[in-house]
Amino acid sequence: MERLNTEAREEGRDEMRDEINALNVRLISENRIDDLRRAATDIAYQSQLLRELFPQKAH
Repeated sequence: MERLNTEAREEGRDEMRDEINALNVRLISENRIDDLRRAATDIAYQSQLLRELFPQKAH
């Protein structure tokens, strides 16, 4: 059971990392460097951008 919990946490971290990387790539490609810089230090803003730019995913 503990192994399953560990695997689920790792999968969740992998998914979140993929979302953050997608956000970073999109912000860079749209030359939104100030937004990228702020998102790196402001988690609430990062979440807002994820909802705005990737509305099809649950955040």
